[in-house]
Amino acid sequence: MQNLITLSRSTGTRAWSLAGQKTQMLADKRFAVKGSISKRFVNTRQLTDMDMFQEGLYQKWAMWPYGMHYWYFNVIDVNNSNVYSYILARNQVGTRLNEQWHWLEEDEYVVMAADFSARRFEITETSVAAGEGSLLADGFELRIKENKVFLTFEENSFVFDTLLADSYQMQAMGAYGLYNLNAEGDGVYLIAQNVMKQGPLGPWNWLHFFEDGTYVKVFKVAGLNRKLLLDDEVWQLEDIQDLGESVLYQARREGLYFHLELEKLYTASAEYQPRFSPQWNYHQVGVDLRSVKTNVPEFNTLQKGMGIMELATGLSL
Repeated sequence: MQNLITLSRSTGTRAWSLAGQKTQMLADKRFAVKGSISKRFVNTRQLTDMDMFQEGLYQKWAMWPYGMHYWYFNVIDVNNSNVYSYILARNQVGTRLNEQWHWLEEDEYVVMAADFSARRFEITETSVAAGEGSLLADGFELRIKENKVFLTFEENSFVFDTLLADSYQMQAMGAYGLYNLNAEGDGVYLIAQNVMKQGPLGPWNWLHFFEDGTYVKVFKVAGLNRKLLLDDEVWQLEDIQDLGESVLYQARREGLYFHLELEKLYTASAEYQPRFSPQWNYHQVGVDLRSVKTNVPEFNTLQKGMGIMELATGLSL
């Protein structure tokens, strides 16, 4: 499939372009949309080489009693219209997930595996071995070597050889830590995250949407200004509208507008409630492109794409 995004514009201060190419993101003035949380409390470092994730992506975190550690893997196969999600999660207290209680031993994690094309979602438990260049669980293996990511789960095997933008390490207020790796290989896209949270879980809207050669990211959470990332360009997110069977993202940048409407497909839902805590609701929604409306010059609005929209509601310890 040919690259469907072609955008070129001179701003008077610099030229910027989107041409469906793979990019490696650097911390420069392109990322000018700032959050409202002070930089004294949020520390972000861009990672521009896959080998820079060797230690952090395998790391296990020390947790407080109501802390949580999880690995999140989202695979979007644009060529074959397949979307997968695989999550390994644990905390230090008994937790109810969809009416089932889990009391985990050391090195045990809950598995939440979703195949959105097959409309299947399962919650199980597994032992996890992390470190020494790999992350291993039952039927799961992740390795980074020779600047490539090798991922196997549920009889699916993928190789990702191109690092995309929005790959970074972040720590916030000593209560949240994140390694976020985005990669691509032969039209298949990967989001791989290693996350630690010691503070509460609240509402968010987190979109991972890919088309052949380009991608859209949105992360809206309380306390941060809203932004939409289109490849390596930051747009100001103006609104997110839930239209029932679809959701509409509206963004602007330097006199341009970008409206992305996505059709909701299969939803994998988890009700998360640690012992003595309120309930937090986590929904992963498979999405397909319904329409793009924009005044960006030469932007092809007939493109095809798919992804996952993470919707979280409620508040939990």
